[in-house]
Order: sequence, then C-alpha cells, then structure tokens
Amino acid sequence: MATHIVSTWMRRVRVVRLRGEFDITSAAALATALAADASGPPLTVVDLAAADFIDCATVHVLQAEARRLKSRGGGLEVAAAHDGVERLLALVGFRNGSQVYGTVEQAVAALSAARRGSRAASYPD
Repeated sequence: MATHIVSTWMRRVRVVRLRGEFDITSAAALATALAADASGPPLTVVDLAAADFIDCATVHVLQAEARRLKSRGGGLEVAAAHDGVERLLALVGFRNGSQVYGTVEQAVAALSAARRGSRAASYPD
C-alpha cells in the first residue's frame, strides 16, 4: 500500500496527515517530511486517522521529532489514532511525553493553548 504525507496549517500549528501503512521502509520519508518547514512555529500535530498501520520505526521517528520540537520550545501531539495504533504508542511509551488526542482539532487547541501560556514562545497568532 502506498503512503501519503500531507502537511497543512491550522491556527499556526502544522498538521501532518498520514495515510497508508508506515513502517521501516517509509521512516526516512516521514522524518524528512516532519523536519521540513522548520522555519515556522515548532508545533506539530500528526493526524493518524488514515494511517492503517505504523511500526516501531515510525514511532521512533515521531519520538525524535517530538524531542527536536521540544528543544525549540514547541511540541508534537498525535491525533485520531485508531485502537491498534494507539495501543502501539502506549506500549512503546510514546504517551509518556506526548498526548494522543481524539481529533486534530483537540490537539491543535491544546498546542495553541500551551503556546499562549508560554512566555518563551515568540510566535504570534
């Protein structure tokens, strides 16, 4: 199955939508897509609603990007993961540092609120 990665913006938060099956063969493409557009606010939501499958290599990419964004004063959250994907995220400890939200809108709202609450952020709405 082909993989698709589409990046959009919602309220100064980058939303990266994944569709298809993501495994070790697509990990490099995902890492490149997540690292792209590093000039904007360091806030990213990864929408997994259409991700049929992810493996540990994919989770590793998400964790690495979450650390990179956190070092820049931002964050990465995951949204709309179906049960199997959410279970994998919990098993590998991804939820220890990030949240898994039911919808993209909830994740964007959480990151937006965190940004507004942080005096260190200098990214206007």
